[in-house]
Amino acid sequence: DEGVIPPEHRKGESSERLEAQDIYKELKTFAAKKQLFLWVCAQTKRGKSGQRKMIVTGDDSATDISKIRRCAMAIGIGDGPEDWGPDGRHINIAVHRYDKMNCGWSVMGDFERAIFYDREKTMEMLKNTKKKHGSD
Repeated sequence: DEGVIPPEHRKGESSERLEAQDIYKELKTFAAKKQLFLWVCAQTKRGKSGQRKMIVTGDDSATDISKIRRCAMAIGIGDGPEDWGPDGRHINIAVHRYDKMNCGWSVMGDFERAIFYDREKTMEMLKNTKKKHGSD
């Protein structure tokens, strides 16, 4: 979302926050006018190098927590379970105004082929995890 330019540039101590508010107001107006769902991606703040983070929440918002307060739904994508390897990810519903939040699930991708969600690999890992932990 940092590549989106605000309708007017502001100066002062809270200029970045005010510009972000302007951007999101304009985007919301545009989406409503065109009757569209709008998806905006924003990077979270950086974690410590070498430390895994599985559950990404609203508290991990990078520059402005008010982005999280204004959205209808925010999804955090973190590292998958450690034994799932580098293609594992954990999706967390960090914010949802209209339904459940703070719940999530792990998925497998195939990043060598630029595939975020690989259903077969995910099902295989879930089956292996159940066997490993003795649950059905």
